[in-house]
This record gives sequence, structure tokens and C-alpha cells, in this order.
Amino acid sequence: MSYGDWTLDTNTPTWRLIFQHAKITSYGATVFDISHGITDESVDDADIVFQKLVDLIASDPDFEILLATKTAPSVQQVTPTEVPDGD
Repeated sequence: MSYGDWTLDTNTPTWRLIFQHAKITSYGATVFDISHGITDESVDDADIVFQKLVDLIASDPDFEILLATKTAPSVQQVTPTEVPDGD
């Protein structure tokens, strides 16, 4: 199984992408904030950061993804879509 495409709405003024490794939650959640204020004016930067995260998820599916925006500060869990690998 592999992960399908990830999409991100960059129309919000500022979005934050946070990821947390599930394997270390027993020691206390360690959360890495990789947003540093990415806005819709820096979509290229957002694409680079997002692609790095997708690559990380592909290498270790035990990562839990949390997404929050400035306009909607409540954190929502984003679940990847699993699709069958091609022959």
C-alpha cells in the first residue's frame, strides 16, 4: 500500500502544518512546527515543505498529521488515503 495524493488549501492567510511521531507519545508528545508563517504568497515554499513531509510519511506511516490554520485555529487530524501500489 502507498499513500495517495495530499492536497492543501493555501487560500487561508497563514496555515500551519504540524506533525507528531506516534512512536514517542509514551514519552510525551513531541510536536514539530514546520510552518514558520507560510502564506499563499509563498506557495512554492509551501510545496517544498509539504513534499518533504509527504516523503517523510511515505518512509514512516506511523506519523500523525495535524493541520491548523490561522482562521480556523482548532487542530484537525488529516488522514492519508491509502491506494494499492501499481503493478
